[in-house]
Amino acid sequence: MATRSTIALSTQDGIRSIYCHWDGYEEGVGQALKDHWTTPEAIMELLDNGDLSSLGASLAESVFYKDRGEDVPAHLFKSEGEWLDYAVSCGCEYAYLFANGVWNAQAI
Repeated sequence: MATRSTIALSTQDGIRSIYCHWDGYEEGVGQALKDHWTTPEAIMELLDNGDLSSLGASLAESVFYKDRGEDVPAHLFKSEGEWLDYAVSCGCEYAYLFANGVWNAQAI
């Protein structure tokens, strides 16, 4: 069974976010983010690839929807509240936001 999550970066334009279908719990996606996705540049590159089936330690180890022919780009939200509303509407159970140099995890 899937544990859905959203992965986001706080930018000067708002909250940029993608959806991840599998392993969204803190020991899965949460740990991978803390261990391997630690700079805004790396996270932006991740987000540039759009929605995910699963997150790996690198782009090559991650499975993106685009890999199966679906183009689902990152979303840009005006506020954290708008982003969390979207996460709820997608059935996400966890929300991860990189802001001020750290990952913040929230169970939804």
